[in-house]
Formats: sequence, structure tokens, C-alpha cells
Amino acid sequence: MKFTTSYLDENVKSIMTCDAQKMRKMLVENKKYTLDEIWDEIITYSTETEKGEEHYFEVEMFEINKENIALLNENKVREYLSFVVPVPYKNTFILRSHIYDYAKKLGYKIDEYHVRVNGSQIFKEYTTKLKEQSGANLKNYDEISRLEFKDFRNSDGNLIAWMWIGLSRFEKQIPKVNTMRGLRVRSANIQLGNDDTLQDLFKENRGNYYFVGEVFAASKDLIPNSQRDYFNENETRVLFEDLLREYFFDVLHKLYYEANRVKNDYKRQEEYLVKVTEYQKKEKEQGFVNEEERQKLQFDIDKAKKTAEDARKRLNKLDSGDTNSPLFEVRKSIGKKYSADRLKEQAKNTSVAIEDVTKKVFVTSNMSKLSRSERKIVSKILSIINEVAPKDIAEQIIEKIKEEMR
Repeated sequence: MKFTTSYLDENVKSIMTCDAQKMRKMLVENKKYTLDEIWDEIITYSTETEKGEEHYFEVEMFEINKENIALLNENKVREYLSFVVPVPYKNTFILRSHIYDYAKKLGYKIDEYHVRVNGSQIFKEYTTKLKEQSGANLKNYDEISRLEFKDFRNSDGNLIAWMWIGLSRFEKQIPKVNTMRGLRVRSANIQLGNDDTLQDLFKENRGNYYFVGEVFAASKDLIPNSQRDYFNENETRVLFEDLLREYFFDVLHKLYYEANRVKNDYKRQEEYLVKVTEYQKKEKEQGFVNEEERQKLQFDIDKAKKTAEDARKRLNKLDSGDTNSPLFEVRKSIGKKYSADRLKEQAKNTSVAIEDVTKKVFVTSNMSKLSRSERKIVSKILSIINEVAPKDIAEQIIEKIKEEMR
């Protein structure tokens, strides 16, 4: 392995070469070496002339063992580095300017470096699109519409940490195919641990994977441990965890739960309209099996109407809330998916048409081949089919009987 570095405005580059094969050989020899002895044997230093305007740090690996072949998988290396090392956000992440603006407002500098793998620059692979597997392909299922920010301070008002999260419709836990998923901890813009480092601070572990975002350590007392997977234990770390846990419990947990309730409230409007359509279709085209079926459908409509009205009141209350709140943004995104205004208005107005329906049409009404008594028997048979068969199968059987009896 060879490390090469050049400092700006110096016309020399320094090279340190590590002989890993020799190190492994010395470690298995039947002889004890001190660390200094091993270091002196495996490390060599040299310098070469370089252009003064060049400044970089380069790592080269040679003769990789087959056990470490993963180090030669460029895609895997790039994916790992894109979230661990301090690099800029990808320029296609259109919300990145809000992160820089918020950091500037706090007086916090986000350290960024140009890092390349085989000459190709590495970026943080954040995007506004959330994807899921669809057969052999990936498809978009949700989208980050806005970023929400939060800073954490001690009792003296000093900044301990700050974070950003992406606001989406929170359709579900973000699938693994989205490498950016989870809240990540960064110190000097270097990731500590991995995408699940903070999940124990959530009310439920799965909550971590509803979000995309970063937590930046700002206090000098938040010191990374030797494994660089978290911070050393001290009073500041305890405060850091307490502040994050409170925010995760009181805001983030409620956010994706409320998002689910909002989605359900829109679905209640859709379900009501489906029941109305089913009733109208039977009344105008198919006919009811009997009076009991008609009454049951009317009862289901009345129940769905009440549920839809209650849901509509909750949605309207959110519409009149704080327009800058994260929940308002989430509701707005969900509303776009369900064409909110049109759906609510349609559900509201459809109720009048149902309440005015008084005409009763039954399946047996058009069975001209049958006598009145035969129609009663058929009506009972159809009623039994309705009770014991799945809805779609029952409808097919009844439709076939109607065709035969006309």
C-alpha cells in the first residue's frame, strides 16, 4: 500500500510505502518483535518533485489478497465512501442548498474534500427520489419535498449538534435499495458508525428507517471513539442522546404516525365513494338480490359517510394549522397524491345523490321467464350465494344466472 501527499505551494510530494506482505510474515514468525521494529521494517519514505499548485492525498493498493477481493469492487468502495468520507452533496440533490444555508446561519462549517476513486469524484449520494423494487427494476414510490432542520443546545444556549431530515409522504420504511436511508451521525463531516447508529434513540427501532437525514456534531466535547462508530462517553454525549431522544419521540415518531393517519383519512373518502358507486350500479344496472342486501348496502354507505365526514374534519383542521410545520408539509404531499380537494369535494357532494335514491330494483325483476313464486326461490338462492361466496365470485355467479333467466 502506498500513501502519497502533496501540500499546496510546495514543489515536492511525500511517499510512504507499507509492505503488508512482510508485516504478515513477521507476525507469524516464531520470534517476538516490538511495534517499532515491525514499523521500521515495513515502512519506507521517499520524496519526488511535484508541481506547486498540486495538493492531494492519494492511496494506492497493490496485489490484493483474494480474501480481500471486495476492495477491488469499485462500486462497493464508492458506495461506502460516499456516506463515510467528508465529500460534497451530489449536484442532482436539489435541496442541498438549504443544508448549506442552515449551516451558515449557525456559523457551522461543513468540511468537504474532493475524493476520487480511480479518478472519478465521490459525492454524497442523496436524492429526493425514494425507490422500491418492482420486478427486475426500481421505481419511484415517494419523494422528499422539503427539508426540516433542528438544532440541539445545552442549558447555556451553546450548540451541541444540529440535523436535517427529509420530509416525504412516509409511505413506509425506506427499502434497503435506497443507500441513503436512515439518520447518520457525522463528526467533522465524517460518518460515525453506519445507518443504524441512532436507531436505539427512537421510540421503536424501525422509526429510523422512515427518514433520510444527517446529525452533525457541533460540540468539541463530542469526541469520536477509537473505533469511530460513536462518541466517547461523557456528560456531553449523555446530553446529546437525551436531546435527540426527546426530539425523536415527540416529533419524528408522531410525524410518520400522523402521516399514516392522514393517508387513512383520504382513503376513507375513497372507500365511501366506492360504496356509493357500488350501490348506484346495482340500483341502475344490476339490481339488488333482495331487500336485505339493499338495506345492508345502504347501512354500509351511511356508516362510510360518517367515517368520511369525520376524516374530512380532521383533514380540514390540518389545513388551517401552521403552514410551516413539518406535518403540514407532509399532509400537502399526501394530498397531491390523492388529489385532495377534488376527492374531498366529490365525497361531500355524493352523499346527496344517495340519500335521494328511493327506487328499488332487484336482480329478479328482469327474469321474465320465471313466475312470481319462482323468482322468490331464485332470490333466496342468490341470497345464499351472496352470503357464502367471496364477493367477486358471487357477482360472477349472479350475473351468469341473470343472463340465463332473461
